[in-house]
Amino acid sequence: MEEKKIKILYVEDNPGQGYLLQKALENSDIAIDWVDTYEKGLNKGQEDGYDLYVIDYVLGNFNGIDLINELNKQKKPSPSLILTASGNEEVAVQALKSGAYDYVIKDVDANYLELMPTKIYKVLSAWQSEMREKEYHDELKLAESVFENSIEGILVTDVNGVIKKVNPSFAKTTGYSAEEAIGKKPNILRSDRHSTAFYKDLWKSILNDGEWQGEIWNRRKNGEVYPQHMTITAIKNNEGKTVQFSSIFYDITELKRNEEDMKHRAYHDALTDLPNRLLFEDRIHMALNRVKRHHGHQIAIMFMDLDGFKAVNDSYGHGTGDELLQEVAQRLSKIMREEDTVSRLGGDEFTMLFQEIDGRKDMKQVAERILSSISAPFLIKDKNISVGISIGISLYPDDGDTKELLMKKADDAMYEVKKSGKNSYAFFDEAS
Repeated sequence: MEEKKIKILYVEDNPGQGYLLQKALENSDIAIDWVDTYEKGLNKGQEDGYDLYVIDYVLGNFNGIDLINELNKQKKPSPSLILTASGNEEVAVQALKSGAYDYVIKDVDANYLELMPTKIYKVLSAWQSEMREKEYHDELKLAESVFENSIEGILVTDVNGVIKKVNPSFAKTTGYSAEEAIGKKPNILRSDRHSTAFYKDLWKSILNDGEWQGEIWNRRKNGEVYPQHMTITAIKNNEGKTVQFSSIFYDITELKRNEEDMKHRAYHDALTDLPNRLLFEDRIHMALNRVKRHHGHQIAIMFMDLDGFKAVNDSYGHGTGDELLQEVAQRLSKIMREEDTVSRLGGDEFTMLFQEIDGRKDMKQVAERILSSISAPFLIKDKNISVGISIGISLYPDDGDTKELLMKKADDAMYEVKKSGKNSYAFFDEAS
């Protein structure tokens, strides 16, 4: 037997009428559940799966309008068709106002029964059309709400790249109001930080793959250049033809700043903000690679250790000792050239890397300047504090051609200075 496609609940307290409607629908694809009281109709109607309720107006002590009102309280109500006796058009109108979708007037000769299948089909077709339209409008309303309230900036252009719509976050991020942006092209945001090749690759991805996403630098209305994470999507119609482009972006300035801050902290000393051992060793590695490729110039490494620093900590406390280290870092930084590097390895140990020097004579002059600078008293917390400094120097290529050898030999030379009287300097070959 063919399965019925449409399921209706029929509430009618007249057994004869109930039987007649069942007979009228038996050769259709409409399955009918018939109950004869208001209570049974309410209980049955609360079950899922009914496409339509067909309800007689007179139901004992109740009426069909009351039942319709109750059934319409469900999350997903189905349409209702009210049946009323001939001449009761006022009842039918009242039913429509109360939520019935349509009505049928029962004539004395029961001719209405022949029209019921057609009526049911029409009601369901109209209802389904309305539901689809409602869903469509609900989706549009939701999409509009998301567009307007998104924390990400959104702009939509036509196929020619002319801006048609922007959301409030676009205005907040870029500084351009909707009125200023609409009708323009997105190149009003271009920062000139990217090459022509960058934009060619971007559009190649959009046109070939339908999407591009990545980091891009754009310019705000006030001229500030800032980084964004952006997704650009080609919007296609049902035929697969691109009709619009959408761009969704958010400002990653803070993220970039945090990344740079973390990177800086990973390679710099927290107390003095000088490069730490990791960065210092990386700079030596790069300097060696460069000098080995181009030949000619030498490089030098200094290891330095303060003389008398422990006494400062013991006498004045670690707070004063920290300030002293910061002052030493500043004096050493003033002595070096732009291409050189001064680093704090830890404690009271400092190192320096000098590139493109002409030899030992240059390093003697630098060492003497360091000794002179550090020997001058430091005014810290209204106290004049004096310390010395011991310096060991290694040269490339005389003392080695690897980072490890050069650092070890500069360190060894510095400790020889410590042992032989402090507050002086020595080259590795002199110290050993």
